Amino acid sequence: MIRISADRLDEIVVQLNEVIKIQSDPNVNLQWVNVKTTLIEVLESINAHVEEINPKINIQIKDGLRVYGVKPYISSIFLNLLTNSLKYRKPNIKMKITVEAYEEDQYTTVAFKDNGRGIDMERHGDKLFGMYKTFHGNKDAKGIGLFISKNQMDAMNAKIEVRSEVDQGATFLLRFPNQKQGKA
Repeated sequence: MIRISADRLDEIVVQLNEVIKIQSDPNVNLQWVNVKTTLIEVLESINAHVEEINPKINIQIKDGLRVYGVKPYISSIFLNLLTNSLKYRKPNIKMKITVEAYEEDQYTTVAFKDNGRGIDMERHGDKLFGMYKTFHGNKDAKGIGLFISKNQMDAMNAKIEVRSEVDQGATFLLRFPNQKQGKA
């Protein structure tokens, strides 16, 4: 029991350290990040998990579309959203994930949409990005992924929004401010 408690405490310290590092780094290394390439790299990193579940993944992102951000943060956010979709899928229904990106006047938006269990936004919306907040009772849920993702988006002056209904899936919108694109 002591070992389990020590391991959990160590994990909490590591997670808190990550959040503090994100929030306190004034020299965040912003650069142009290719959205589709980054997404494919993340999918390849979880290939075994994806193959096990075998979801239908639909990617609707123009080749060469870039956002101004921190590549490790963007990779981490993509990883968290994809693994959450897989983790919170509905049983006995073919998992579907759509990732699309589009440019608007002020933002380039990357949207992750799934047909999973969804989130009761009326009940949990104000707590969704809180530390250690979980909403589905999964034993392996830690309630840190969305908290870190929100902090990473904030550090890039970007926004994360959620649209969801119970049993109707979830859509996470990542809105990156448009910058003048210089040479890559």
